[in-house]
This record gives sequence, C-alpha cells and structure tokens, in this order.
Amino acid sequence: MTQQKEYYSLTNKLYSLQDANHFDYAVMATLATFNYPFVTDDKTTEEIKIQPFSVVDIANRLRLNQTRNVKINANKIKESIVKLAKADIIQIDEVVKSDGRENTFVAKQIVDVKGQYTGFASINADEYFNIVLKIKKDAEKIKAMACYVSIIQRIFKTAKDELAKQAKFNISSLNYYVNWESQETIGNKYGMSRKAVSKSIELLVEVEAIAIKEVRQKGKAKEIKNVYSKFADKDKLDMYVSEQLENGEYTKVNDKTVKVVKEKTQQAKEVKEVIEETETQQVVEVVEVAEDVTTEQVEMVDKKEDKQKVINININDDERIKRMQALASFQNVKNVDIVDEREEESESNEFDLLAEYRTDKKIATV
Repeated sequence: MTQQKEYYSLTNKLYSLQDANHFDYAVMATLATFNYPFVTDDKTTEEIKIQPFSVVDIANRLRLNQTRNVKINANKIKESIVKLAKADIIQIDEVVKSDGRENTFVAKQIVDVKGQYTGFASINADEYFNIVLKIKKDAEKIKAMACYVSIIQRIFKTAKDELAKQAKFNISSLNYYVNWESQETIGNKYGMSRKAVSKSIELLVEVEAIAIKEVRQKGKAKEIKNVYSKFADKDKLDMYVSEQLENGEYTKVNDKTVKVVKEKTQQAKEVKEVIEETETQQVVEVVEVAEDVTTEQVEMVDKKEDKQKVINININDDERIKRMQALASFQNVKNVDIVDEREEESESNEFDLLAEYRTDKKIATV
C-alpha cells in the first residue's frame, strides 16, 4: 500500500497566468499552504478557502524576512497578489485594515471545472518546506520554488493509485507521477531561461524536493532527456523509466560516458585554474625581481647634502644585474646592450639639457 503524503492543493488556473514571473508562482504556492483543511472527491470543486493572511505572513512563510531585502521582497509579494487577483486566480473577498499594521486579506483560490486548466495540482508539504528552509539565498529560493510549481503541473497526487490498480500498474498509470517537459518549457511558464531552470533543478534535487532520471529517447541517441518526479514519488519514477527502457522507448544513458564527460570538464577547469595561477605567480615573481634589483642598487644619499636626491641607481654593474633588469622589464636579454647604450647617450646629453635652466648661466647672460 502506498503511503499517503501530506499535500497542499494549488489551482491549475495559475498556469493560465500570462506574463507570470517566479514571484507569482512562489507566492501562489505559499498561499496554498494557508488553505483551510481541504479533502474532497468532488470533481466540481470551484474554490478553496485560504486562511486570512498578510504580506508579512507570506514573507515569513517563505523565510524572506531574515535578510536585508525585506522591503523589496514585500513589494514584489504585493505585486503578485494584485496580479493573481486581477487574473481571477484568487478572489479577495475582504481586506481588513488596521492602523499601523499590515492589511489582512480574506481570500480563496478559484478552481476551473472545465477547460484546459481544470482542477488543481498538489504541493507535497515536506518538499515545500525543504525548499524554504534549505535554500538560503532569497533569489535562488524563489526561483527554485517557481520551478517546482512549474514541474508539478504535469504530476498528480497519489489519489491516482486507484487508476493504477485498475490498470494493474501498467505504464499509463505511471505517467501520472512524472514530468518529461524540456527545461525551456518549464521555464517559459514563469519567464525564466533554460540556464536558470537548470540551476533551480540542481537545487531542488539537492534539497530533496524532486527526483530526476537521465535517459535517451528512441531514435535520438545524441540527446539526453530529463524525466522528473516529486521526491516523494521517486520510486514511481524508477518504475516508469524501467518500463520505458523495457519497451524500447528510452535508451539508458551510459554512466561511464557521463562520468568521462564530467571528468574531462573537471580536468579542463583544473587546467584553467593552474594556468591562471601560474600566470599570476610569474607576474609576482617578475615584480619581486624588479624590486630586488632596485633595492640592491639603491644608495641612500646624505640628507644634509640634498634631500631631493633619494635614489642613485648604478647602471654600470655586472652582466647578472643586466639580465635581471631585462627580465623585470619584460625585455629580451639580447637587447640589454642596446638599452645600455641609449641610457649612456641620454646621460651624456642630460647636463646640456639642464644647463640652460641653471641660475649662474642666467646671471652671466644678464
């Protein structure tokens, strides 16, 4: 017998929301956790009552009030509540105002009884709180929650076991427990890129909110496909993939190949880090050599004679110093002699260039 899991019902009408963003999905998922106790087999259920709530209540449930972005997050929550109400996904029956306090909303979820978005999805309670409590960064948490809500649209609660019994647990019954949408499709529902979805999926797997299997579809040997389930239904996911493999619809991903690819990626990363570290070390060493050469050649001039003359570099040193000076200035050692000649020539002209500014010459002219 399958163990029943605690869940929160979420109206499928959410998935009709145009221009939805990750906050809209996360706020709606959180509102579902405020549902009145709700158990029904009535297929014509048109509404789910929500306990009175405030913006602060939503932020607290999502653990967003423990960071410095409290005001920003509160504004985004307000915007999502308004958007959901305008789209008739929730109906706000009353707003209770209190001086100096947050407004309290009395509302309910609206459930369609016909059309594309009939009924409701189910949020596993443990999985919701795994996301809220174990993902620390606000932005990552909200995106992961939205991703979770998007994935569960195609996954049904365990009440579908009755159909499984009738069908003797064939492949069609297992379809109810999995989602095989692409990451692009998952992200398009709430306006997020494939890259962002991929990151969210990694986090959801890490905190045990979803389970995932990698397979290749029949006739698409080069394309790896992800199949998802709620973490609570991971055994159903295993059974589904096994059935598909036996039927030839899926090809098992070669674990060895995946391992090799990951190892090569890691090796490339390590090589890049070594190169960057080596280049940095070379620069440091060259700078240190330059400093050493300068330090060895500096002579402190008697301050009483001339405080302006601080350094006197002896350029007529042996070949070792020349090579180190060339290295410090990133020059080819073979060109050191040419550089010395230019320096000597510059020295020979220095006196004449400065002579015209000397005081004694100006007096003589006068």
